[in-house]
Amino acid sequence: MPRFTLYSKRTRRFPLTASLVAVAGSLSSLSAADKVTYVDHVLPIFRNTCLNCHNPDKKKAGLDLTTYQAAMTGSENGPVVKPGQAEGSLIFKVCAQIEDPKMPPKGDKLTDAEGHALMNLAMAATYDPDPRTPLGFRLPFNLETGELLATRWQRWLRNDPVNLVGAYKANLRRLRGIYIDCGWRDQYHLHFGARLLSKRLAQHGVPHRYEEFDDNHSSIDYRMDVSLPFLYRALRP
Repeated sequence: MPRFTLYSKRTRRFPLTASLVAVAGSLSSLSAADKVTYVDHVLPIFRNTCLNCHNPDKKKAGLDLTTYQAAMTGSENGPVVKPGQAEGSLIFKVCAQIEDPKMPPKGDKLTDAEGHALMNLAMAATYDPDPRTPLGFRLPFNLETGELLATRWQRWLRNDPVNLVGAYKANLRRLRGIYIDCGWRDQYHLHFGARLLSKRLAQHGVPHRYEEFDDNHSSIDYRMDVSLPFLYRALRP
């Protein structure tokens, strides 16, 4: 994903978080086929891999995944879904088997499509939650036709960092460092959102460093050889 590094003694005054930047631009590129609901797309994944241990009768580690509300309640160790942090959510990391305890403990890990369904669920629950609805959140499209629902879509767009720069430009200018990079072959097309974000920052006079590199979204930890020195220089007294 694009790396977004911020440092300031007053960082808490800046509500535009790195988790939002991770989805910058992706909101406007989602197609109807990318949208998911808990019952239709997520629950079948859990039914195949998780519900033997995480149901109302067993609730291993205090976690029940049979309903959206139960999943958002979390386990005895805390939340398993972090609003606004799809890839940082524990349930995604253990199901993708990139963090212990790897789940499911036996058998293959989730497919990429199944992992993406979980990430989309986390985004939908974050951008437009509504406990009055059966699933606990609203979707910005018609489930039958895929037609965009403009009023609901606006709730998603309000969380897009590209649209928040103007409101928080003063706080952004006070930060000691802003670093953004992204592979120009990103399979989620996040480089378009990253370019837009850099453009908005420049328009509002916010100093930042933006780089693109010849790679995609995956296995790009080597880019920390660039981002960490930048962060060090920003933190250095």
